[in-house]
Amino acid sequence: MKLNIGAGNRPEEGFKSVDIDPETYPDYLTDLEKDDCLKEIEDDSVDEVIMSHIFEHISNIHGFMKELYRVCKNEALVYITCPYWSHHTAVEDPTHVRFMTEKSMMYFDRNATGSDGRQFCKDYDFKTEKIEMHPTAEYRDLPLEELKDIAGKQLNVVSSLKYTLKIRK
Repeated sequence: MKLNIGAGNRPEEGFKSVDIDPETYPDYLTDLEKDDCLKEIEDDSVDEVIMSHIFEHISNIHGFMKELYRVCKNEALVYITCPYWSHHTAVEDPTHVRFMTEKSMMYFDRNATGSDGRQFCKDYDFKTEKIEMHPTAEYRDLPLEELKDIAGKQLNVVSSLKYTLKIRK
């Protein structure tokens, strides 16, 4: 099974939709803030997940990641796209509860420690396979290292990040 979490009015062919809004007619109507938000989905039944501009809205991130881990098969792929921390779209939306950087997903990797030297998660394990930076139009043609350098010094250089995570069980 494939899930499009936070699908809204953006269905993807071959994916089951998950959303809180009944007006979008999702396959799974749920509140991602609840610890059992994916309770209708069987353990180890999901091969792939896409989430576009929804991750930054979830306050109960531990509960959500634990539940996502439960429903995903070993080596399932999870694609998460969210605004980059220094882009105006990340900070202007009052419903955003977190800002994301290139290092943010390390906190969901059981083998990694955070910047404070402590392990963040024990109940799940998401390995970061790839991080893509999506620059704004003005910076699209820059080499990656130059883009990273400028993005660290200026605002609105990178609009979003796309993480590719792999489930480890």
